[in-house]
Amino acid sequence: MKIREKIIIENEIKFEVQKKKDFMKIFNYLCSNYEVLPYKNALLYDYYFDTIDQKLANKNISYRIRFRPQPSINLKFPHSKCNNIWSRYEYSCKFNKKMNENELLACSCEINSEIKKILEVEQLENSLSVVANLRTYRIGFNIYDKKKNALGKRQLIGVAFFDETRNMDNSNNFFEFEMESYEQTDVFACPYIFQNFEMIGDFMEKNGFFSSEKSKYFRCLEEKK
Repeated sequence: MKIREKIIIENEIKFEVQKKKDFMKIFNYLCSNYEVLPYKNALLYDYYFDTIDQKLANKNISYRIRFRPQPSINLKFPHSKCNNIWSRYEYSCKFNKKMNENELLACSCEINSEIKKILEVEQLENSLSVVANLRTYRIGFNIYDKKKNALGKRQLIGVAFFDETRNMDNSNNFFEFEMESYEQTDVFACPYIFQNFEMIGDFMEKNGFFSSEKSKYFRCLEEKK
């Protein structure tokens, strides 16, 4: 079995979309201002784990197992937000074989070691349980600058996602537009990309879309209260 692990700084904008047909308005704006190319579509099966008393959620930390169908584990830390841009540290761990949830919880990887330290436990299988179950149909596009640089190539601004998500605990559906940067570094390392993120964010706000204050996971936790 091969494990691919990395830690990144995730930079993204996230906006709530009230109606599915509103995705077309966003898509038309992107096509008018950027070179838009298909990226990939995916059906994401996401399971979020925590302790019974939600020790991770209380620290604004999320631990997610995702199947698409390749299994992966993600550990996301609290985010900061400036000009509608979310920035946060994220551990990512991907596996090249089929594994179930218990096998992933028991595997030896950096994320699981970090969670054990946070929770002060020796095993995760007996400490964590599923607290949120989401299904997301995701349509993705690569977004490029229309102008070519000195090398005759277009700058990749990021990847745009149109997400339709169902909370499997109550069958509620919601829609969200996200755009992530491929430059997984500090905001100040790639100012041009973040200027474009701000421009897209301004368009979203002027057209009545609200910047997401919570991730999909924490939004689902709110629905339980």
